[in-house]
Amino acid sequence: MKDASASVRETAEPGLRIEPKSLFTYSNSNPGTERKRIEVQELNRSVIRLEHAEPTPPRVESLLTFHPKPDFSSQRTDSSGERGEWGRSKPRHPMFWMLGAGAGVAAAIILTLVSLPLINASNAVKSDPRRRSYAVENEAAPADAQRINQMLTRKSEALRLFQSFAQATHFDDIKPIIRDGMAMEDELRKHWQPLIAATQWTPPADLLWDAFDQDGRIFLTLSGSFPDHSKFHAYFTPEGDRLALDWKASTAFGTACFDDLESQNGDPSEIRGHISTSDFYSATWPEEEYSSYRLASPDGENSIWCYARRDTPAFASLANLLNKSEIIQEVAGEKKITLSLKSGPDGARPNQWLIHEVLGIDWGTP
Repeated sequence: MKDASASVRETAEPGLRIEPKSLFTYSNSNPGTERKRIEVQELNRSVIRLEHAEPTPPRVESLLTFHPKPDFSSQRTDSSGERGEWGRSKPRHPMFWMLGAGAGVAAAIILTLVSLPLINASNAVKSDPRRRSYAVENEAAPADAQRINQMLTRKSEALRLFQSFAQATHFDDIKPIIRDGMAMEDELRKHWQPLIAATQWTPPADLLWDAFDQDGRIFLTLSGSFPDHSKFHAYFTPEGDRLALDWKASTAFGTACFDDLESQNGDPSEIRGHISTSDFYSATWPEEEYSSYRLASPDGENSIWCYARRDTPAFASLANLLNKSEIIQEVAGEKKITLSLKSGPDGARPNQWLIHEVLGIDWGTP
């Protein structure tokens, strides 16, 4: 049995052996086979240890300091805030101190008022007989102010008249309700046109209702918009005991349209429009002799140039209407006007006219 186990150990794989000088090993079972071995190089056996360059400082024990709790009872009693005095009532000032302070203030005010005349007398400017004195006079009330107020109460009558005028389909329907309707039949036949308004349209009661005095004649105006949003400005004037609609003023009637006036055509005897000042002059219209104006059509689509001689009543009327402000030197804007025009001198352009007469400020029929 001993020999058998020994032979088994000799024929078994010897295992892995590490040797310093040999790179290969041989198998006993197969002598011709070479196996790679691991080369182990043995270095210096000494180990370098890193030591601290400086010694570790000794550990310091922490020290505790005792702080005693503050004593709130030693604080000031007059300090504000939610502290010891919270909820305590503060002492009030004596009543006689309050009465004395009030009496002192009242005495100071009375003394100041009493001394004002003396102070002003020393600073007053002595009267100079050469100095002019100016006084503001109250503007005189219109002579017909009471009559105008009475006319303003007749708005419902004006609404009914304008409704009949807006819904009329023939000029015979409006002759009884307009000013001088019977005498204007020829002009109505030639120039009247029905207004574009709904047949069942009723003017609303909140339309703007106003009155003014033009050269002693009272005019009342009703302003608003039609159902198609086109605006109107109707004029009324009293005729006896009734109101009459001023057809010419309400329709901005003119004896010539502005398309004709731009080419020096048409009858310029009664033209309504918006006038404003201008600075358009030429050798034909020198500034030394004329004042220049721009006259726009009632709808604002067309305009012409108009000139007034500086020595005529027409210029005086327009100067008062379109004068400059005495304080801020601003020129007045456009104003409604009714003019009578004439052809200008030789050399004038077709759209330049001479103002012959101011028929009326605004569009009321002269």
